[in-house]
Amino acid sequence: YLSYSNNAETDACLIAGEVEGELSGTYSECGGTLTVTWFYKDNCEREITATKTVTVLPAPAAEFAPVEDEEITCDEAASYVAGYLSYSNNAETDACLIAGEVEGELTGTYTECGGELLVTWTFMDDCQREITATKTVTVLPAPAAEFAPVEDEEITCEEANVYEATYLSYTNDAGTEACLIEGEVLGEISGEYNECGGTLTVTWFYKDDCEREITTSKTVTVLPAPVAEFDQVDDITIACEDLATYEPAYLAYSNGGTVSCEISGEVQGVAEPFDGSCGMFEVNWSFTDECGRTITANRTVTVIDETAPVLVGELPEGISNIDACYADHPTEPTEEEIAALFEDNCGNVNVTKTVVSLGDDCDWAVMFRYEVQDDCGNFAAPVKVYYNGGDKTAPELTGTLPTGETGMELCFDEIPEAPKSSNLAELYTENCSEVIVTELEPVITGDNCYWTATYTYTVEDACGNKAENIVIYYQGGDTTPPVLEGDVPMGQNSLDLCIDSDLGEPSEEDIAALYSDNCSEVITVNKIEKVYGTDCEWIRVFEYIAMDECGNESDIIKVNYQGGDQSPPVFDLECQLESFEIFTSNGADCPAEAGISLNIGDEIDAFTSWTVGGVEILPIGSCVSDNCTDLGDIIIRVIGKTSTDDNCINMLSISFEAEDACGKISEPFTCTYKVIDDEAPEAPADEEFTYECTDDVPEAIDLKAIDACQGEIEGVFSETSDGQTCPETITRTWTYDDGCGNVSVTTHVITVNDVTAPVLECPEDVDFGVVTETPTGFADKAFYTDNCIADGATHDYTDSEITETVNSSSVEGEYIFTFEEGYMLNLGNAPAGTTSDGQPYYSGVITSLNGDVLPNYGTILVVYNSNSGEYDILQDFGGNNIQPAGTANADAFDGCDATAWSFTSNTGHNKAFTLECPVYSSSVTYTFTRTFTAADDCGNEDECSVTYTWTIEVGCDEEAPVIECPDDANFGENPDLDNNGVPYGVATTANYTDNMDEDGVTTTYTDELSSEEYYGESTNFDISCIQNGSLFALVHFERTGYAEDGYAIYADGYREDYPQYTYDLYYNHSTNRWEVYEYDNGYLLGLVWYNVTEDTAPSCNPSDWDIDGSVCDGIYVDCGYYYLDYTEYTLTRTFTQTDSCGNEGECSVTYTWVEGTEAENRQSNETTYSTTSNGAQIYAGEVSEERVSEALDFTAYPVPFDKEVNISYTFDFETNVTIELFDTKGLLILSDTNSRYVAGSKGNTRFDLSRTPNQMFYVKLTTSQGSVTKKIVSSSVKRH
Repeated sequence: YLSYSNNAETDACLIAGEVEGELSGTYSECGGTLTVTWFYKDNCEREITATKTVTVLPAPAAEFAPVEDEEITCDEAASYVAGYLSYSNNAETDACLIAGEVEGELTGTYTECGGELLVTWTFMDDCQREITATKTVTVLPAPAAEFAPVEDEEITCEEANVYEATYLSYTNDAGTEACLIEGEVLGEISGEYNECGGTLTVTWFYKDDCEREITTSKTVTVLPAPVAEFDQVDDITIACEDLATYEPAYLAYSNGGTVSCEISGEVQGVAEPFDGSCGMFEVNWSFTDECGRTITANRTVTVIDETAPVLVGELPEGISNIDACYADHPTEPTEEEIAALFEDNCGNVNVTKTVVSLGDDCDWAVMFRYEVQDDCGNFAAPVKVYYNGGDKTAPELTGTLPTGETGMELCFDEIPEAPKSSNLAELYTENCSEVIVTELEPVITGDNCYWTATYTYTVEDACGNKAENIVIYYQGGDTTPPVLEGDVPMGQNSLDLCIDSDLGEPSEEDIAALYSDNCSEVITVNKIEKVYGTDCEWIRVFEYIAMDECGNESDIIKVNYQGGDQSPPVFDLECQLESFEIFTSNGADCPAEAGISLNIGDEIDAFTSWTVGGVEILPIGSCVSDNCTDLGDIIIRVIGKTSTDDNCINMLSISFEAEDACGKISEPFTCTYKVIDDEAPEAPADEEFTYECTDDVPEAIDLKAIDACQGEIEGVFSETSDGQTCPETITRTWTYDDGCGNVSVTTHVITVNDVTAPVLECPEDVDFGVVTETPTGFADKAFYTDNCIADGATHDYTDSEITETVNSSSVEGEYIFTFEEGYMLNLGNAPAGTTSDGQPYYSGVITSLNGDVLPNYGTILVVYNSNSGEYDILQDFGGNNIQPAGTANADAFDGCDATAWSFTSNTGHNKAFTLECPVYSSSVTYTFTRTFTAADDCGNEDECSVTYTWTIEVGCDEEAPVIECPDDANFGENPDLDNNGVPYGVATTANYTDNMDEDGVTTTYTDELSSEEYYGESTNFDISCIQNGSLFALVHFERTGYAEDGYAIYADGYREDYPQYTYDLYYNHSTNRWEVYEYDNGYLLGLVWYNVTEDTAPSCNPSDWDIDGSVCDGIYVDCGYYYLDYTEYTLTRTFTQTDSCGNEGECSVTYTWVEGTEAENRQSNETTYSTTSNGAQIYAGEVSEERVSEALDFTAYPVPFDKEVNISYTFDFETNVTIELFDTKGLLILSDTNSRYVAGSKGNTRFDLSRTPNQMFYVKLTTSQGSVTKKIVSSSVKRH
């Protein structure tokens, strides 16, 4: 407003007042001009005007949001996006606000060594004012490359001669080409070695463009050349006459090495000193090489003397039925006396005595066996001397036996004990063994009152010779009554008790405790009570008599008591509380109107009830009692009442006294009661309300409550808020108080909550099409509207994982050979088909350089050859005359290496060529979803999504298909087999996935079939002598099990011709041999056969057994049958799949099953003879090759094998070892003989089978102890 005036001095002339101005003009954020005009017309129609110009200055220029420089990795630089930057001048009005965002511009460069990028944001407002912001993005160098890991290795001395360093790759595994550092370098070798080994070091070095150096190395340990081995040397036998002229020979050695690895020469043997006419001594050869390794060889030279001692004297005889103890048997001949009966041709007669004792002093036998031999172990027939006898005399009584007793005044537990057997035995004497006195079961009857005891003993010696039995008798009992030992208790007088009160008189147990008895622990007391009078005055007498278990009674004792009732009734003071509370809520009258229904002077019994304030009070019988009068006979009398007459709490009391049947009156007893108003006013019900906005909440109203005792009550109002938003909770409370502390409340709960979410509008989906790299133009904001807050844009979003979809792959180009002679060969880009054995082949024709077919050259076939492990190149020259035209490596089609191909010139043409190969490619479509979210102040959220898609073409990769193999399976025993000899149910297909090609199913696989045979055997073992060409004393044994140490256990052996003879076959650990002992009706006759070995079962080879040559001409051994029990089969099926880029994936599944067979008897009727060390001839059924295989074995590895197989073996005897390989038709393919095998060493033979088309072979290993055959299987029909 603007005032105006004419400044007149009188009111009549004065013109004054004020008018409001009018505003005109415009402005923007760049400023402007406004005009204020005031106009006034007075009553005289005169106008006045005033104006003012208002200049509006431009709004402040906008400023960009602050930015900071940053560092990123080399890989991150490839996808780095400048991004948007916001600006604002923070004006408070829309007209002056300058705000928004602009996209930055990215400049600068980088390499794998790093670099610098610059992001620049520029904005010019409508006022032509420009602002700029920048930030520097430092691109860090890519990580330095690292060499591929290498491992130290060991090589042989021979391999070191041709060892060469290899190339080693390096890479930093960068994800982009600009940051990738990779390649390979050739290593350098340093170090030295000789036949004792050495160390070589291979070092690789590389420096990148950033001048960073990396290096790595590996240590190659050159193993010493194999130790030399002596030529095979055999043991020899010489006569003792040749000892004087014997001289050890020279023995050659070699390790088979070459050049610096060779170790060879010869040394002379050294003989051990030898003294005697027979025996063995060693000849030893020893050599130590430059590496300090010593090899040895030895030969055993046996000096023999084969003549046994001869009997020239008369042999002694034994004695039977000797009446004597064992210790008194006759003295046997000494070893010297037996030796004097023999003479030997060249040495001493040596006699060894063996004593075999049977039985004991009662029945004994003893055999003295004398083994007679010379110094060279030549045995004469053994000498045997027998004695037997025993003891038949009973013990003799030489002392006085004890007697018994009757009429004993003793308790049952005091019965005399039986005399000790050892004391009675001392009364006897015995000639051979000890006297055995055995007490029989005692006969004891009765109890403490009457009892008898009889003790009986048998007398005999250790041989069962018996003397007359001993009998001892006792008798007695108890006749004494219990004895009083304690003080008799006194009674009591003037007791204030009822007539039937518990007096605590002595119990039967108390009186029994005053007595003792000589026999009984339990004393019985009989108690008799006599009663006189009433409760007021009475007398009670107690009489007691004690008696033991046998009925013996004591004298009578008496205890007297006298008394009467002197006590009035008693009120329980715990019932006399300060007050009992009675509440209106339980139905009581209001306190001002409450009273007690009883009056002073009223008499009631203990079971009468009354009321207080209209509420019934329980009888007070539980609060009063009398020592003698029954509760129902007690008189209760009202003696006083009081009241406070208060409106809220009225205190009421009543006093009583009690009188019993004897006129005794109790002390006064008072009960106090509080009648309390505890009921709150009845308030209006609670309510709940919900509103969207705070302004919708209404004003509070007045509320009242009604009280039962006080009437209408006004409420006290209050209001609170939880201070929260979304939702906010407002609580309104009305409180009503009746003045007695009883309060009620009415509550209104009001909820204010906004539940409406903003509404988002997303950008449209975008498909960028085929691009060379990941796009960057993705939206980073979306606009929204809301019902409660201002509209705007959100920058909050999340991105899904980028999904990759591999599109169908394609191939460009073919395998084209361009020959310098001027023609071409095109094999296409895929196999033309497969051969009958499943191998791929390629086909093509010869053309000119212009592509014209040259028919004279015919068709070219490239076919895989399983035997050679290579591709054969064949040419038919336009007809059926197919000729070899060259070869190619097995992996020729896996790469593009011209050196893998070789063409043969049949006409002298130049076969030099260049090679072009197909290139496989495919594309990958990438998709991801960006989801924007917007939320209002209450957290209500909306979201929307935009999808981006782009496609990038890619070349071939090196990732093979992933095959999902079927599960392994065990088909159990004897499954049904198909035409291929495998169980039905073996998988023939497998699913696969590939990162570039479509997923599918492969039917390409190779099989590896291996088996292992398991054998069973008989449990029978038969052994016999041979006399004059016939079996004599054929003994049968049956194996029953095995001991904990693994040695076989046999039942007693028997002979069918003489059943009284039995035999023991067991392993004697002290002599390290299996031994057979002979018995005649249980009496040991001696050792018959023995087999020196450490095997857990007796040998089936008769040459391993020994016996007295003068008794048997030879030995027969039969171990029964041997058979193939079952065969375990293992089939490994390997599935393969090759993708369009030539990458091959594989997986394997294993199937197992068992096939059983029938038992086969391996016993033979052919005979074999040989000679034992003492000259006895031995005989046995021929041991079949299968039985020998129990002791012989070898290992073939690897199984299944690829190109080579190793045969490894170890035996505990020296032998020549011959190994033969046969095909399935029985034709010999390869063989090898080791003539230098040393017992206990590990032999090994390697066979190269890479040129052999067969997949299954039989390996036969032959030694001096027999042979064994096994089947082996190659890993695949394709060994290349």
